[in-house]
Parts: sequence; C-alpha cells; structure tokens
Amino acid sequence: MLFCKIFRNFVRFCTRVMMKALFLLIALYTITGKEAVADGTVPPGSSCTYVQSGTKSGQMTAGNTIDLVLTGYDGATISSVTLMMRSNSSAGAGSMQLQVGEQTVWQIADAAFNTASWYGAYSSDFVPIENTFTNLVVPDGGAISLHMAASVNSLYLQSVQINYTIPAAQPCTVSFDTHTNLRVSPVTEQTAGAGVILPEFQIYDADWQFYGWADNPLIETTTKPLSVYPAQSLYHPSTDCTLHAVYKHTGEEPVWLAADSIGTDTYILAAYAPELFADHVLRAAGAVADGHLLLQPGAAIVEGDEVVLPTTVYGAEEVYTVTRSSDTTVTIRHTATSKYVTLGKSSNFTTSSTATRHWQITPYDAADAPRGAYSLSQQLDGTTYYVGVDFQASEYVFYLKPTTAVTNVKPLLLYSTTNIEREPSAYTSYINGEGVEQTTADGQNMTDYTLDLGTYTIHIHNGKKTLQLK
Repeated sequence: MLFCKIFRNFVRFCTRVMMKALFLLIALYTITGKEAVADGTVPPGSSCTYVQSGTKSGQMTAGNTIDLVLTGYDGATISSVTLMMRSNSSAGAGSMQLQVGEQTVWQIADAAFNTASWYGAYSSDFVPIENTFTNLVVPDGGAISLHMAASVNSLYLQSVQINYTIPAAQPCTVSFDTHTNLRVSPVTEQTAGAGVILPEFQIYDADWQFYGWADNPLIETTTKPLSVYPAQSLYHPSTDCTLHAVYKHTGEEPVWLAADSIGTDTYILAAYAPELFADHVLRAAGAVADGHLLLQPGAAIVEGDEVVLPTTVYGAEEVYTVTRSSDTTVTIRHTATSKYVTLGKSSNFTTSSTATRHWQITPYDAADAPRGAYSLSQQLDGTTYYVGVDFQASEYVFYLKPTTAVTNVKPLLLYSTTNIEREPSAYTSYINGEGVEQTTADGQNMTDYTLDLGTYTIHIHNGKKTLQLK
C-alpha cells in the first residue's frame, strides 16, 4: 500500500513536470544578399534587423562591421548560439560581442581567426563558432544584439543559429472586480489559449445597469467606452488578470410637448380626438394613399392643457416637413417621399413634387382645446376645406380627410422631432463612489452592509440598496 501511494505521488509529480516542460526550438538567420532571412522556429511577432558596412554579402574586410538585432524573444531561455563563419585561407581577424538586453553574454576580443578564441585555424570553409549558456533568459522588452568587426581581411558570416526554450503555456485565470461588495467568482481556462466565457453580473439598481467587463476601471463619463467585453463573450487572456465591471445609466428622454409656434421644422402630426380614441391622439402614419392620410393610435397623457407624447415612439415614415411660407401659411411635405400634401379632386388629398399650394394655419379656437392646437385649411374652387378626421367603422380605421363640415375638424398638434434635449447616457465602474470604502455623516461612520435573503443578497451602501441575484 505504501509503495502504491508513493508511485501515485510520483506519477502526479511527473505529470506536473510534463505540463510545465520546456520545448527546444531552433531559430536560424541566414545572410542572403545584405539581409538576414529567418528560418526554423522563430517567436511569433519577433523581428530581425541586419546591417553590414561591407559591399559583399556577409563579408567584413578590415574596418567593416556587421550588426544583427533580434526582438520578440521575451521570456525565452537561450541554451546556445552558433555562428557559421570563415576567414581567408591564411588571414582574417576581428572581434565579436553578443548582448541580451543590457548584459554582454559572449564576447571575443580582437584576435586572428586561427586563435583559440575564434576557430583555432584559418578556414576557407564555413565552420561553427558556438557558445553555450546556462539560465540565460531574455528579459521582457530586451533585444538579442550581435556586433562583429573585422581588423584584418577578411571574416565572413553565413548564418546565426539560436537554440532556445520557452515554457509550455499554462491556463490563465480571470478575476472580476465589481467595485461593490458583491463578488463574482474567478474563471480559469480549461486549456491554455482556449479563452473564458465572461460571466453575467445582474445588479438591481434604480439608476445603473451592468454593461460589461473592461481591462481597467472606468471613471464616470458620457463618452461610450470602446473596449468593453459583454457578458457571455469569449475572452482570451494573455496572462492572469482582473477585469472590471462597467455600468451604464441610460439617459432619460423628456416627454414631447406640442409646439406653441410653428416654424420650418420636421414634425409628427397628431389629431387630438379623446372622444374617438381613449389614448387621446391619432398620429399621421405616412404618405398620402387613395386620397387619404392614414391615422394610427398614439399613446398620450393629458396633463392640464398639455398633451404629452413619448419621444421615442415614431418611425421615419411618420415625419413631415412643415415650411413656414408666410405669417399664416405653410407647406407640408412627407419627408421620406419628398411629396407635398395638398388638396386634389373630389375633396381628397393629393401629392405634388413642388409646393404649388399652401395651407392656412391658425390656432384652434375652442375653450377646451389643448395647448399648441392648430387647424389647417385650404381653398379650392371657392370652397374652404379643413383638415378633419374621418372614421370608417367597416375597416375600423381613422383618416385625416379634407372636409367642409366644421364638426369633423379636430385640433391638430405638431410635435417637433428636432427640438428635444436628451440626457446623455453615463458609464462608470464606481456606482458607489470612486474608491470609497467608508464615509461619514454627522460624525457617524457609514459602512457597507450585506444581507443574505435566500437566493438574493441585499447590499446597502450609505443608505442606497441594491439587490443581487446569487
């Protein structure tokens, strides 16, 4: 039994060692022309810079130099560097220096190629000049720099080979900071590089809603952040890290009030007809069709003499451009089709590409008329036609329709689509105050409290309550 236990522990140990095993890689840079061409296995994203002062590829005559600079080997452990070099058959001398980061790790003082510091003999064939290293790790941001200089004709460089290892990639863990005292559990990749699915975080707050996760905490701003990762998206960490919750406060849009004065602008046209429709208003729905302007129900609230309309409930086909042509006349054009609305034959509406006829616009004169109410009229063949409301019970639809019957005339309300001030949305990571752990009021400490209630957690901060689903 003891032997079995020792064996199982040994297997676990070997497994852990294998998971962290180092992989031997070989990078080769061959001098071709006046460039160093990479081959073998070089780190992804690495770069190579090669400069020689001589005119012949890889040759250094007296006074000429070669420089090779490699970047992108951060964290690699170099085990050996091999220079493939030659001299002339009976001459050649120079020096060499290899740096890793700021450290000089190998150098040869100025000497002839036939000395022991170089190859020990002159050679017209390329031969290896090699040096091995122990625990030589390239620092983050550090470069591998080779500098060679000839003092006697000639030395030649054919290639540089680097043997190195990198640790096997390990799964990364992503932690989460909600910047409240509500917690989200860390998530670890199942395998290195697989990424993690970012968790949901639902917070019940009257002002703020969870928006996503960010690499850095966000100070409150009305500028929409660009680098926010939504919940349930796949996130690929490059190392163990912490993501920060970002919250959004959606700006409130003010309600619409009917325009008190009509100028050149774009409007939603609505007939005020509470006796016909319980929600009070019927909005013009689009372009002229079959001599009519179709009306559709529109929810509104009456507050005193104001007819309040939500600002978000309309489509592009409901917009009309009203142009003031004189103190008492206007033209009306359906914005989406650019067609003017005017009177046609048989007392119906028609359309025109040009503004040939104008509407008389006057305040609606009735004691119970809401604020901003107007009536529209136009003369045709000596008869005055008003814009009224027609209800066809067989189809259960409402229309705007020219009429001579004043009893069919309803107050018309015009809601400007441009004269609206919206409160901008806000974004922050600090819904309880930036970096505030404890505050005071009237000399008393005001701390955070957490209360567990079944599947919910109540968080109280300075009297403000938020409800979190566990």
